[in-house]
Amino acid sequence: MSSAIAPVRSLLARLLKDDDPLLPILLETVATADENLNRLVQMNATNPEGTQVAKVGELYEKSNAVNVQRENLELVRAAREILKELSADDGNADEMLARAHKAIERHRNFSEAQVKEFKDYDRAYMMGRTNIAREKGLKLTEKQTEIAAATLDLTTIQIELTRAQVKFADLSVQLQQKSLEMQNQALLIQQQQKEIADNQRIIAQRNLGFTRLAFIASVIAVILHTIIGICTVYYRAT
Repeated sequence: MSSAIAPVRSLLARLLKDDDPLLPILLETVATADENLNRLVQMNATNPEGTQVAKVGELYEKSNAVNVQRENLELVRAAREILKELSADDGNADEMLARAHKAIERHRNFSEAQVKEFKDYDRAYMMGRTNIAREKGLKLTEKQTEIAAATLDLTTIQIELTRAQVKFADLSVQLQQKSLEMQNQALLIQQQQKEIADNQRIIAQRNLGFTRLAFIASVIAVILHTIIGICTVYYRAT
């Protein structure tokens, strides 16, 4: 494809003077188109399907290559248009150069629009990436909030459990105190029962002593009555 650009140099050399201000512009355009054509040929040779991709992420990663390829294609179109304009044999060199100049300006305007479009796309893509990251950050924040709320609930449950354990410990202490009090009361009752038993034993012993004294007294009374009776009989007999 670069051979199609080669005649432009000789044609420019024949149509323009060396000091013509338009000559460097045209030569630079043709040289750039020739160089980019070679690069485009090499790029298409290594990648026959081109660098067009479907996914936005891959397109962003290969955006420079895509941009270069688009620029190469537009340079080819511009060079061919310039070559067509310069090759037109209408006998009017000024009009021919004016048309070539317009072709160059159209190429320049297109390149600027292409750069702006790419920048807009790049900005939109980065904003999209930022929005995605922000959404992920919001989702992560929501998850962290949910985890924090769950942790707070768990902490609240643990606090309530601790309070319940404290209450249970207090009840256990109170129960132990009640048990000790009941044991003390049982001991007091046992002591009282022992004292009552001792008193009853003492009373029984006293009653037994009284019974013995009464028996002895009755025996003495019988003896005395017998003696008195004998004495009375004897007295009456004498």
